This record gives sequence, C-alpha cells and structure tokens, in this order.
Amino acid sequence: MLLSIPELTIGAIPVLLLVIALVQLLKRVFGLTDVDGETHRLVPLIAIGLGVIFAIGIHLSTLFPGFAQWYEMIIAGIVVGLAAIGMYSGTKNTFNL
Repeated sequence: MLLSIPELTIGAIPVLLLVIALVQLLKRVFGLTDVDGETHRLVPLIAIGLGVIFAIGIHLSTLFPGFAQWYEMIIAGIVVGLAAIGMYSGTKNTFNL
C-alpha cells in the first residue's frame, strides 16, 4: 500500500522534528562534536538511520493495525521524554540552577 503525498507529508513532518530532536540529544550525550564545534561526520548517517527506522515503523503501522497502536505509544513516549528534557534544560538555563 503506497501512501499519497498528503499522507506522507502529514506523517513526515512530526517524524522530521523527532529525528532532529533525537540527533541533537545524541550529539550532547555522546559528544558528537569536534573540538572546534563542528559536527562529527557520523551525525548525518545517524539522522538517516533514524529516519529509515521511523519510516519503516510508519509503513508497518499501515500494514498491521495492531502495530499502529504500539508505534503511536512508542513515538508519544519519545516525544514526552524529549519535551521533559527540554523543559528541564530550559528551566536550568533560565534560572541558572
């Protein structure tokens, strides 16, 4: 089953934001920046890999309706976790804690 352009766009925009947030988190956690602040050469490959994983999940959720519920819960959990990290970081930086 192929997705139409509107379906693909609606599904891809949140995944794009999620991949950006996860790549930024991985860069901070694993120090994937060089001494001069440049991004490590593996970061684009990590972003592509995450995009492929999420695309496979979207495709599987269209094939197996039962998987769609689990996939949505996993994505929602990741989004909530990233939001909590952002709130903590923002509060910490704002109030210099």
